[in-house]
Amino acid sequence: MSFETVEDVQFLILKIALVELAEKTGFKGGVKADAAETLTDLVGTYIQKIGKRASDVTAAAGRTETNYFDVENALRQVDTGLEQLQEFDEKLQLPISKNALISLIEYPTPSVTTIPNVVGMDEENGSKNAPKPSHVPSFLPAFPPEYTHKNSPAKNQVSEDASQINKTRRMERKALQQQIVGIGN
Repeated sequence: MSFETVEDVQFLILKIALVELAEKTGFKGGVKADAAETLTDLVGTYIQKIGKRASDVTAAAGRTETNYFDVENALRQVDTGLEQLQEFDEKLQLPISKNALISLIEYPTPSVTTIPNVVGMDEENGSKNAPKPSHVPSFLPAFPPEYTHKNSPAKNQVSEDASQINKTRRMERKALQQQIVGIGN
């Protein structure tokens, strides 16, 4: 079995996990392929829905990174609580090891065109930088050349100095208050 995209790998891992869950919960005769596909589609859609809602909660809060509380809120929105998930997990006691899943996955081999096994390639002269690490699947694109990230300035750096953070917050709050006052006039 070969995979064309990351989504194919994710779909297979989800299907394997769901078939194991089905067998663990009492489906001893196995799960038919079409039923496994349907179940995987449904659960995948459910997970995407939770992810979308968590992302929406994050955006509504004015943040760019989702945290634990956003996911918890999203679970409540779809009528699932953390307590229910914990109870389900305790009933199953199903250890799914990362290595067991990885061993089931065969990464695709290039077919018509050959994909060079390099970290990055200089488009102008075609020089190779370094080979891809063994843990990087072949279907992923090559890493960019080192000069793109070593010589690029870091943007959006956040200060860890408490006084600087407080000063920034005060300035933002003052600017917001001035904008609100400006709306009333």
